[in-house]
Amino acid sequence: MLFPHDYRSECGKFGLRISEKQQVALISFCQQAGGIETGGILLGRYIEADSCALVTSVTGPPRDSKRTRFTFQRGVHGLQRLLDQLWRRNKAYYLGEWHYHPAPAPTASAQDNAQMQEIAGSEKYGCPEPLLLIASWGDNSKDLRLSVSVHRSNHLPLPLKAEID
Repeated sequence: MLFPHDYRSECGKFGLRISEKQQVALISFCQQAGGIETGGILLGRYIEADSCALVTSVTGPPRDSKRTRFTFQRGVHGLQRLLDQLWRRNKAYYLGEWHYHPAPAPTASAQDNAQMQEIAGSEKYGCPEPLLLIASWGDNSKDLRLSVSVHRSNHLPLPLKAEID
């Protein structure tokens, strides 16, 4: 089963929209991971006067990533080439990270939050408000559950809640 397409901060300043095609890709990466953590990056562009990130691509883990039952360290192999291609093709760029936690709750770890603070403060990424999407199967192992947050330098993570039609 797919999850909601739209997420928004309580203040309305930040949003995320993820298409059905990208949801299917994300679910597939999580299914392939089984009982170990995995992840990748979110790519796309901003819409709605730059307040909503539209995810147009979800990558899997680069081959130099390190994955265990309780940790995921995303590698970088091939990512710059992919970013360059997507920028030339449809002006898509880095929006943030996604991780899969094989646990009942999609909760970001302290390490996840520290990594996002580092990205938010890094000129190398050029993304001062990166998104973090955490996925888990939940209690029944049928429905993928998500938590989505925006990370700003020197701020607590700002959660985005699903907008249900």
